Amino acid sequence: MFSANIARLPLWQVSQTNARDVQPLEKTDSMLLNNIYEPFDISYIGSLLSLKQLPTDIVNYILGLAGCVLECRAETNEYMSGSAPLNMRYLSLIIPFMDYSSLEILGNAALILECVSNDQGWASDAAELNHSYQGSWSWIEYEILKSDGSLLMPRQAMCYNFRAERNPRRHFQYITDQNILSSLVRGAQISLYLRAQYPGWANYASYGRISLVSFVGLTYDIDITQELKKYCLRRINRNSSKQCCLS
Repeated sequence: MFSANIARLPLWQVSQTNARDVQPLEKTDSMLLNNIYEPFDISYIGSLLSLKQLPTDIVNYILGLAGCVLECRAETNEYMSGSAPLNMRYLSLIIPFMDYSSLEILGNAALILECVSNDQGWASDAAELNHSYQGSWSWIEYEILKSDGSLLMPRQAMCYNFRAERNPRRHFQYITDQNILSSLVRGAQISLYLRAQYPGWANYASYGRISLVSFVGLTYDIDITQELKKYCLRRINRNSSKQCCLS
């Protein structure tokens, strides 16, 4: 889904507190971006640590330090556009329930929002603001709803389009505000909206992503022997499938 053209675009990081404060993304050391773990991977790693007679709390602490996190993600490369007045939902993520019995969610680490978009490419007023984020009336918002559809967190700006620029920009917001993260429970819905206001303004989007990254740990009643057996059987079945594909 993530096209090569989008991957070549530089990432612009949007401030958590001011969506018009945008800087090139340079340092990612402290960010949980390459989340490649699946539940059975983390359960296996935790089970191996438990074989050392470590308490479950210590095992879970080590898993967190090692970046053993789970990511639930929704993304799209659908092209959508519209002119002002515009208020169009572009993408949504409903946070799933944990369905792996040996693991539990310990807390959310980050909410990642990303969008590739641009405005109409011109502006007839305030020419001195062109090619900046000031005076832009084409932007992306996000909203959080409870599982019953009622409002949990009102709309907030995720990013503004670079004013009077036809070439799309890839904006990225990495949210670690605990006031926001603590509200992201299973069943809640996060949505991105395309916005534009005032005559002549428009919004064009070609990629969107919503990711919730969560710390997970072993449950206290985990059966270590069974988990290790399940992992070995899964690896055997996976290797057998690869051999069949090659034969």
